[in-house]
Amino acid sequence: MDHNSRPVMVACLGVDEQGYCFKTSSERIGIQEGLANVLLPILYESTGHKTIAQLANNDLDEDLLLTLFSRFEALGLCYEAHHVALYGHRAACYPDPLRLYPGDGAVERLMQLPSDRDGEFIDVQCREDPKAHVMIRRTQRMFNEHPISLNAMSQIAFASYGLTGAWGSTTRRTIPSAGAMYPLQLDYIVRRGEDMPAGVYRWAKRTNGFIRYRQADAHNLESCFIGQEWMASAVIQIIGFDIKRSAAKYSSRAHRFALLEAGHAAQNAILKATSLGLAAWEYGGYNDAAMMKLVELDGPTCGIATVLFYGRAD
Repeated sequence: MDHNSRPVMVACLGVDEQGYCFKTSSERIGIQEGLANVLLPILYESTGHKTIAQLANNDLDEDLLLTLFSRFEALGLCYEAHHVALYGHRAACYPDPLRLYPGDGAVERLMQLPSDRDGEFIDVQCREDPKAHVMIRRTQRMFNEHPISLNAMSQIAFASYGLTGAWGSTTRRTIPSAGAMYPLQLDYIVRRGEDMPAGVYRWAKRTNGFIRYRQADAHNLESCFIGQEWMASAVIQIIGFDIKRSAAKYSSRAHRFALLEAGHAAQNAILKATSLGLAAWEYGGYNDAAMMKLVELDGPTCGIATVLFYGRAD
């Protein structure tokens, strides 16, 4: 059986009388001592189920997670996408020197473009302004009280993930997707909308319409966000994913592919909003667990990729 079609194993990280191991429903897989030492900080904080997205959100470096999960895969496990592991509220406790806080001078230094390397420089003599034919995206954080029309929302949703045709037995969309699996889910919190009442909507891809399935309860929304910035937005777009199908084919890469796909969808959405004269802000200060509950995403293969705020600019 080849690598891409082998069955996925669901495993739990644990320890027994023989040492550290992964346990599936039918067997025990021992972990070599070196890898076990790396896993100890995670294992010691075991109090609840976490997805990789939640782990990364809890300050555990995502690159380290992906490296670990690649090693898990060598043991025959697709641990990143289909794990039932026990993780604590804080997956790892990094020493302060490894942390960077907003306002720290080190953050500003890291935000500067790196210097070009030394070598022979060839100047590109452009006859045209390179910006002339490119839609320029800008983050705008200031919104007024005006609503967003249903037509504008429909155009943004279609630009994000719309069906554009067929390719054999699969469909084509406005963005690329690994294996044409399309694991994304688009939901919208409408707070000030024309032609539609406030509420939480699921985008219906086949009809390019919206299905209202929940009220936009203020208490629920407050639990979804860390700050208060969301209160100024007219519409909030939530791009979630469920990589259950794609993980069966792409194993530990499925999560990375879903995030790449979400990036394409978000950029398309922001560019379309810009062309419509709307303001857009991609926002990261949300509570994963509360947001997943709001949009009915549940399980270790699910997560929230990104959130976007829309409004009319002041």
